[in-house]
Amino acid sequence: MAQFQVSCITPDRNDPDRRIDRLGGPVMGIHPIDTVLRWHVEGHRFYVMMGTTVVFLRRIQHPVSKRWFFSTEPDGRYDNNLHSLPLCRS
Repeated sequence: MAQFQVSCITPDRNDPDRRIDRLGGPVMGIHPIDTVLRWHVEGHRFYVMMGTTVVFLRRIQHPVSKRWFFSTEPDGRYDNNLHSLPLCRS
């Protein structure tokens, strides 16, 4: 399966679990979070670059809403590196 870099986000639009709405990258384009989550389940991998370090995304289920979202693997820098990415321009 393929690996894709995530380089931008579209923040939530005030949904109760405050999940990121869209992810984007140089090769993958910009897609709704549910589409990217489905691709992840199908076996594709997604990552962010933190300097020269590759940090992979992981799926996590929200304890209350039960909706799936992405966070990054722990790297000692941020709780979730996705929130340090710039906004996607669409």
